[in-house]
Amino acid sequence: PGFCPVHNGLYFSYDCEARCQGDGECPRDQKCCLRGCDYECLAPSEEKPGICPLTDGIPSSSPWCKSSCAEDKECAGDQKCCDSGCGRTCQAPEREKPGTCPKQKPWQTLVPCNEQDACAHDRDCPRQEKCCFAGCAMRCGPHYKEHPGACPRAKACSDPRQRHSNQCLDDHVCERHEKCCDTGCRRECV
Repeated sequence: PGFCPVHNGLYFSYDCEARCQGDGECPRDQKCCLRGCDYECLAPSEEKPGICPLTDGIPSSSPWCKSSCAEDKECAGDQKCCDSGCGRTCQAPEREKPGTCPKQKPWQTLVPCNEQDACAHDRDCPRQEKCCFAGCAMRCGPHYKEHPGACPRAKACSDPRQRHSNQCLDDHVCERHEKCCDTGCRRECV
């Protein structure tokens, strides 16, 4: 029960690993969620994924305005409890733009990142650009599509020194006919 936390923080670590592949691998009621570039077990949230549609104009304080919900869990399916401009109602979340953000490791510098986010959601970006993490802050940028095909089964790692020296994090840095796959020790374009 529950959903992956919507605001679960960026980049818990720098290794971009899958510490779980499904909820069944998590203890108790935890869920296997994407957190930054890692998949890991997290406590579930009652807030459903997605963002509420923008309302038209200024919220009304009219006595006729009534709310039909107070929290997402009161809404059916993937609907969220959103401000309608006249009370809170269950509404379909705004659709994300197509495509996937490239996985980006955070900049590893001695000085902490102090850049401000340029966007919070895809709707803040022009045309088909998506709001993606760019190493230090959220920026509008192009999306990528996962390359077709499937990765071969990963072999056991015979050289532990190669572990985590990833050549890629996702398909966007690989040639069109290649995929970014786990080879046992690290991720490579194959």
